[in-house]
Amino acid sequence: MSVSSSAASYTLNVGAVGVIGSFMGMPLDAMILGAIAGAVIHGLSKATTRSHGIVTIITSTLLAGAFSPTIVGWLIHNLNLGNPESEASMLKPLVPVVIGACWPWLAPMVHQGAKEVFDALVGRIVKLVEFFGGTK
Repeated sequence: MSVSSSAASYTLNVGAVGVIGSFMGMPLDAMILGAIAGAVIHGLSKATTRSHGIVTIITSTLLAGAFSPTIVGWLIHNLNLGNPESEASMLKPLVPVVIGACWPWLAPMVHQGAKEVFDALVGRIVKLVEFFGGTK
């Protein structure tokens, strides 16, 4: 009896129009567009190390491939701009580019916000311990 492992398999079909297929369940076209957008944004930012550039582009690729189908489906369902097929043809290339380009800009802000929330939480825990007679 053979075992099918579709999560680790990939398919690729390169035609005259573009690349169609999936890699670990993520659409290849979204991954490629996310990688290109991440590379362009990284190229426009200040110079960093090569490893940082590689990690930036790989992260752009994975985020665009993982989240773009869900975001496109949600936007088509909630925007109601008219014809869902024309919305899909417009949003499928746009959303991966936005994800791949925006995450390097958004990540420091999310990190700073999470750091502030964590510091506030630790401060409240310390005040609670002091209230019940504990020491620092």
